[in-house]
Amino acid sequence: MSLQLIRDNLYARCTVISGQNGFLFFGRIIEFDEATHTVKVICENEEYALWRDIRPKSEVKILTTPMPGRNALIVIEGTVQRATIDSLIVTPDYVFSKVDARDHFRQNVLYPATINWVNHREVEQPCTIMDISGTGIAIRSTFSYQVGDWLSIHNQPFRADGPHHTVSFEVARVSPCPDMEDASIYGCHFVNLSAEEDSKLYRDIFALQASALHQKRFR
Repeated sequence: MSLQLIRDNLYARCTVISGQNGFLFFGRIIEFDEATHTVKVICENEEYALWRDIRPKSEVKILTTPMPGRNALIVIEGTVQRATIDSLIVTPDYVFSKVDARDHFRQNVLYPATINWVNHREVEQPCTIMDISGTGIAIRSTFSYQVGDWLSIHNQPFRADGPHHTVSFEVARVSPCPDMEDASIYGCHFVNLSAEEDSKLYRDIFALQASALHQKRFR
C-alpha cells in the first residue's frame, strides 16, 4: 500500500462513495496522521450530516479529483473509524492509482442533446444522452452512424443546471434500441478530452449519483 500517494494528495478535493459505489459526498482530504495512518476527510456540503448515514466500521472509497494533465485517480479504500457532523476519519486498507477507475462509474443520464459535428461536417442531429462515464458516452439517435465515426457536441449540458460541455467521441459499437424501432444505441469513447472537460465530466457523474441517492432517500 503506497501511503505516499496520500501524502502527495493532501488538500485535494475528492468524492467519497460507499463500498458499494453509492455516492456519499464531495469533500477534501485535509490530514494524514503519520502515527495512526489515518486519513481525515471533511465534507464540503454544510447541509449534509455525515453521522446520519455513515457508521464506524463501514467501508468507503475516497477518489481524488484528477490534477490537470493527469488521467489517473487516486483511490483510497478504507474503513471508517469515526464520523462527525462534517468529517470522517478513515483507516486506509488499499491505496492505488487507477487510470480507468471512473470507467466503472457509468451513470444513467437520459438527457436530450444535439450532435453538432459528424466527421468534421457540421450538422444538427438531435439525440438522447443515455449514460456517461469517465471514458465514454452512450447516445440514442434515429440518425445512422458507423463504427469509427467521430461525433461532437458543442456547449451543451448533460444534466439540468449542469456545466456545458464541448466533447468529441468516436463510435465504438452500435446496437438496436429495444424501445424505439427506428433508433439505435451508440457506445462511444471520448477523444482528445481536455483536462477541464475531464474534471467537469467527473463531477457530473457523481452529481447525478447524488441526485439519484437523494430521490431514493425521500421517496
